[in-house]
Amino acid sequence: MTAARPRAAALAPSTEEQRFWASASASCLAEEARLHESHVDATALEPAPDTTAYTDHLHAVSAGGSYAALVAAVLPCFVLYTDIGARRRGTFDPDHAYADWLTAYGDEVFAASSAEACRIADAVARSASPAVRAAMSAAYHRSMRRELAFFEAPLRRLHVRGSGESGRAVVSPRCTARERPGSPESGPGGQPLLRRNSRFVTAPCVPCTAE
Repeated sequence: MTAARPRAAALAPSTEEQRFWASASASCLAEEARLHESHVDATALEPAPDTTAYTDHLHAVSAGGSYAALVAAVLPCFVLYTDIGARRRGTFDPDHAYADWLTAYGDEVFAASSAEACRIADAVARSASPAVRAAMSAAYHRSMRRELAFFEAPLRRLHVRGSGESGRAVVSPRCTARERPGSPESGPGGQPLLRRNSRFVTAPCVPCTAE
């Protein structure tokens, strides 16, 4: 994600947007590094398949050279975690295992940054052609599905049970949020993410967060 934001800064058509993406990249790198280092010793760790799939997707969109698609691809990293922070604010104890992460998600500065990312995406979509808006929607959908995979990966290990001879993993229904309104496939009320007025609507899916 931190590599995609500098690329967005390089592709941005205005100085204002260039500064926003550059600042967001620096903030993301510093804050996420601090949070990761406080929880995980990354020595000799290999990226999980879901992590690799997400970064490969972002690299592909970045290499494509479309500012509009790249903005859409990085947007879930803003809106999803801002939504989680708002939903979880005040619901966890200070000694919660991930209190620092949840607090960061609920930070007002991060919420303001998320709002600005949404504003930029909306503005780009309004002036884009139907084909570009379709590419934005596809990039956003794929990123949100990759985000959902992050949540589902550890839950699979917790909730997977054997299914007889097939050996197919079965995930608890509470961990499969794809078909609900507000999922990565839909906007508010189940409407498409791109409304008829071409505004880029962001309705993040929030599956099972830390309970």
